Amino acid sequence: MIVLSTSVSPEKELILKEKFLHTKSDKLMKIWQTILDHISENKSTYLLTVFENKGSSPGKYGFKMVICDDGSMTGSIGGGAMEYELVEKCKSLLSINQRSNFVLKQSHNEGNNDTSGMICSGEQSIGFISIDKDDQETIIEIIKHLVAKKTVRIHMDPNGLKLVENSSPHTHDYVFTDENSWWYEETLGVRNKLYIIGAGHVGFAVSKLFSQLDFDVILFDNRPKLSMLEENPYASIKKVIDYNEIESYVVEGKNSYVIIATNKHTGDKLILSKLIRKNLAYLGLLGSKAKVSKFKEQLPDEDFSKLHAPVGIKINSITPDEIAVSIAAEVIMVKNKS
Repeated sequence: MIVLSTSVSPEKELILKEKFLHTKSDKLMKIWQTILDHISENKSTYLLTVFENKGSSPGKYGFKMVICDDGSMTGSIGGGAMEYELVEKCKSLLSINQRSNFVLKQSHNEGNNDTSGMICSGEQSIGFISIDKDDQETIIEIIKHLVAKKTVRIHMDPNGLKLVENSSPHTHDYVFTDENSWWYEETLGVRNKLYIIGAGHVGFAVSKLFSQLDFDVILFDNRPKLSMLEENPYASIKKVIDYNEIESYVVEGKNSYVIIATNKHTGDKLILSKLIRKNLAYLGLLGSKAKVSKFKEQLPDEDFSKLHAPVGIKINSITPDEIAVSIAAEVIMVKNKS
């Protein structure tokens, strides 16, 4: 494994920190900013991470929480009695300045010896990593990657936190042999992208909702000077494009989700014909059953088995906001099954 490091002068450190703290951040960024904030002042923190989860555990793998020695905290590993108990444990360790890196396995079933006090039926393993001033360069390097929208691979084991070369095909890897022999790796900065093709009322409502769900929202339309495109504050990328070239704008992959919602049937059909064979996590088409049936007749050679059409969960949605909710529910369902 290759350990990455960066030599940062105190002056440059302050410049970087100022830049990071004024960058529009998501939940993940706040975790690392909080850590940097505290260790820069020579304070200690504990980073809690869900390494593994089974069944109906409240926290899912990758969930993170930071507990600081002043009692403040950021993030969540699932909430409830389980989280409260682990937070108190961290506060106790920080109060006596005890640094240790370990894993706790908790069962959310009544009657087990390691029960969490919850009855949701499941298990999760939570890693505790102590972080202080000695880890500052590593934390700065993580934030630099996230600010630049680049991925970075973190490695945790009984020796603490470090960065490694990203050589795994998995976002998360976890191996536990015993309490003295375990490791966890995670690739940070992997973002789900939602491509919305059509910047009308539904496109606006969908982009607004998904911007709150930690998706990078990318909005396309073929109409120049369209106010609903230009004035949409929720999309990170907004472009007027030629729908004939849509393939060059949509990146394939397991983190790519697409909603087709143009203002014309001809536009929908054109885009569908160009994207139907793409390797996408999700492809949805806004429209009626009759419209979908017509497209299937007109594109007989295509495989429609992976197309979600009419798009969204059936909740009798009518307004753009209601349609956005139905679409979000379906996309989340697909995402969490993968």
